[in-house]
Amino acid sequence: MRAFSLKSHLLRAISAIAAAAVFEAALAGSVLVETKAEYLAASKRLQPGDAIVLANGVWQDFEILLDAEGTADQPITLAAQDKGKVILSGRSNLRLAGEHLIVRGLVFRDGHTPTKEVIAFRRSKERLANNSRVTEVVVDRFSNPERFETDFWVMMYGKNNRFDHNHLEGKSNAGVTMAVRLDSAGSIDNRHRIDHNYFGPRPILGANGGETLRIGTSKHSLQNSNTVVERNFFDRCNGELEVVSNKSGGNVFRGNLFWESRGTLTLRHGNGNLIEGNVFIGNGVDHAGGVRVINKDQIVRNNYFSGLTGHRFGGALVIMNGVPDSPINRYHQVENALIENNSIIDSNHIEMAAGSDEERSAVPVNSVFRNNLIVNRAARDSIAAHDDIGGIAFSNNVLSGVAKAPAEAGFRSEAVQLKEAGNGLLFPGGEALRGIGAPAELEVLNKDDTGVSWYPKPRRRRGFDSGGARTIGPGPDALAKAVAAAGPGDAIALLPGEYQVAKIIEIGRPITIKAAQEEPKPLVRFERSALFELAEGGSLKLEGLAITGEDAPDAYGNAAIRTANRSLLGNYRLSIVNCSVVNLNVNHSFDFFRAGRHTFAHRIEILGSSFSNITGHVLSLAREMDDLGIYNGEYVAIADSSFRNIDKSVANLYRGGTDESTFGPHFQLTGAVLEKVGRGSRNKTAASIRLLGVQRAQIRSNRFLDSEPIRITHTVGDPVSIIAQNQFASTAAPIVTDG
Repeated sequence: MRAFSLKSHLLRAISAIAAAAVFEAALAGSVLVETKAEYLAASKRLQPGDAIVLANGVWQDFEILLDAEGTADQPITLAAQDKGKVILSGRSNLRLAGEHLIVRGLVFRDGHTPTKEVIAFRRSKERLANNSRVTEVVVDRFSNPERFETDFWVMMYGKNNRFDHNHLEGKSNAGVTMAVRLDSAGSIDNRHRIDHNYFGPRPILGANGGETLRIGTSKHSLQNSNTVVERNFFDRCNGELEVVSNKSGGNVFRGNLFWESRGTLTLRHGNGNLIEGNVFIGNGVDHAGGVRVINKDQIVRNNYFSGLTGHRFGGALVIMNGVPDSPINRYHQVENALIENNSIIDSNHIEMAAGSDEERSAVPVNSVFRNNLIVNRAARDSIAAHDDIGGIAFSNNVLSGVAKAPAEAGFRSEAVQLKEAGNGLLFPGGEALRGIGAPAELEVLNKDDTGVSWYPKPRRRRGFDSGGARTIGPGPDALAKAVAAAGPGDAIALLPGEYQVAKIIEIGRPITIKAAQEEPKPLVRFERSALFELAEGGSLKLEGLAITGEDAPDAYGNAAIRTANRSLLGNYRLSIVNCSVVNLNVNHSFDFFRAGRHTFAHRIEILGSSFSNITGHVLSLAREMDDLGIYNGEYVAIADSSFRNIDKSVANLYRGGTDESTFGPHFQLTGAVLEKVGRGSRNKTAASIRLLGVQRAQIRSNRFLDSEPIRITHTVGDPVSIIAQNQFASTAAPIVTDG
């Protein structure tokens, strides 16, 4: 979507031409360097107006320090010889310190920072960068290989710095993608500008610490940052609940677009912030959210929210309850908030006085909610008040397709017909509702106007069955050889017969292995402690196969499928469709699938399959036992499948701790038969289904025969467990507790 504003496009074009002219002039007195030694020598004699140009190529293990004093008229520049052709790889980073510096055109790829930051606007705590700019720089999947080794890609210190037209994509390890720090007098009231950046997809982390942008920290949150964040594109930024975590005062978020991002722009700490003219497009993606309001003097106006499904703290618009006399790191009461002229279209949840409990009992006060438009084309009860909202003055708000208003006064219901405007958004037709909701002339940011023009923005990742296809028959190492030769998204079809596998087959890309015909199923035997091992980048779909563990080693702890025994950055998928799995029982604790520590499944599904004679778990996702809110899988779904003679559980899913920064796990079991499940002497869960800390569980229309009970422990958040229409024979009733 894009807005058709000729004036704004002309102004941007003129600005770009002028900036390019200044840059070319700066490079007129430049020096080209081809080695680290040459760079070091050149960097020691920099004077105002000088420029260092890095020669095209790959610079391996290069820690760049640009410490110099330019002037406003004669900045000092570090640039690529050709934009995008200077690659910083291995253990590389960049530090800026001094005055009036410009860095342009570099790419960080195929490595990670050896320190805590890839790009830092300081050399040390005492030596900061001011009045400096980083522009047209790419950081692409430059993540530490250890998933929970925390680092930051960009950290802004100092004052009056600008970070613009950059491309940040694919941070997979813990740590905020970009942050602004206020931990010294030299960084408070910094007046930074963060604009026109492309914040590319960030996968679900499965823990706290996956924010895309944070401004401030709770410790310094009563200080003003006065940072402007405008016209940035947040594309599928799914790391955790807070896409943006505001933790300071006086900041402006203007004209940004949040596209299919799970989570919210959260005013977590700090007062007097402005959220204006932003667009949030969810397209029905699970947990896509809008804005969460906490603290004093916040203004949320002229924003557009559409297709947002998030609930609780991740709703389209969330006004929180606070903690009385809150410590600085908890929830300060909402006071003097102004929320006006916002359009909330086809979004599932607006939460008022959210988080109300014994601790969070301070309701919003002295606040105003006016001239907002809330339209659901499919009618729903989308507004919830969780506590007293008498401290919010409602006026002139219009509802359409909303079952119930949150207050008797200040809302009117009418049938609103929406029409698509030239900017691609939906607005009421005619003049009757002018002044209600977001303005029709709201400019929608075009993704192509953000980031850099010379580096491609990512498309959807290749999934199962998206590549080529190959049919094979039985033969020595036939399956292992076919997998080794397969590309991302390829499918391997097996003709009927027996496939003896003598090696553990490593899966390092999305692969489908399926039967070439419905019957008879090809039979796969394996001789090692695992049949398949998911490595970095790997996902696996099995369809129409028969698998037996009869030839596995006579040792405990085997698994038909497992993740690599190391941290994995990529989130994998596992799909089992119409498969038969038998005799994983040569020794005890033989699992069908076992997730390793610091690995994460986006989705695991078992559909129309059968499992029998297994001495371990069918799905074991319980390796994160530190109770830090870390877990092994987001979505686990089992449907229309049977499980017989399973010594441990069908699913063992664990998320410990009380952190509220994530949405999952989610679990679903429907249409399944569990017979003699969980009654092995080594089953420490004492359950057929064991869920701890799961946020959404649905167990419906299943039969439990001669099995251990379902055990569910609620630990944090607002968990919902639906157990309905099940049959239990010689099986105790489900046990649901609050842990």
